[in-house]
Amino acid sequence: QKGTRISVFKKVGESYHIPGGALREGLMTPVSYLVEADPAWYAHDLRLDTVELNYFIHDKEVATDVVKELARQEREADKIKKQKIKKANAKKQYVKPSLPAEDHSVLALKSDLGPDSVPDKKAEEKKSGGKQATLFGGF
Repeated sequence: QKGTRISVFKKVGESYHIPGGALREGLMTPVSYLVEADPAWYAHDLRLDTVELNYFIHDKEVATDVVKELARQEREADKIKKQKIKKANAKKQYVKPSLPAEDHSVLALKSDLGPDSVPDKKAEEKKSGGKQATLFGGF
């Protein structure tokens, strides 16, 4: 039970930015009342397991039921998320339209021209002296 208490103090302290000493000295009772009021929300928010939730609400059956329900909801959410990802990936995978036979001949003619026939902007800038500004250009 000491391990459970340490785990609970750590989770509550990290989630709500409460120092461990303050929790031990008196804030654990108000936190326990909050958890008892809405165990499902706090079990989800603090990621509590059955033993940790039972530490707060002192009812093992309710703690077990709440944690089982949260696990079921999480599995359903993961299932829905995977379906959405699968649908998105299916939409992204489309068939690239093929070019008609006459277009292939146009591409072949363009490739016969060679790489030198296509003007290169960077090469032109180098030949013309470039347009690079210098640090002292404005003086």
